[in-house]
Amino acid sequence: MPIATYVGDTGTPFTFNLSLIDTTHPNLTGMTAANFTLDLFNGQTTKHCIGGTWTVLNGPSGVVEYQPVAADIDTPGLWQVYLSVIFTNGPKTWTPDTITVLAKY
Repeated sequence: MPIATYVGDTGTPFTFNLSLIDTTHPNLTGMTAANFTLDLFNGQTTKHCIGGTWTVLNGPSGVVEYQPVAADIDTPGLWQVYLSVIFTNGPKTWTPDTITVLAKY
């Protein structure tokens, strides 16, 4: 489901429900912030979202949340999400959603 927020509104985290190509969910149990990276790309610029907080909401169901900081969402526009998870056998990247950052006024 696409995510929408306003420039600078850091009060609402981004929640990602991850699933694999076979529709099963990756087990995120025991993972920490070091296992996750989030990049946003708007066709011209890539933002590496490194200042926010990661929380695994439901490990066995593959649900993780990212609490953004203002620098992550300081530019209005439509952003493609690239979410990478580092598993013991290597990284896996998802493009689960888009994030629309709206201007406040």
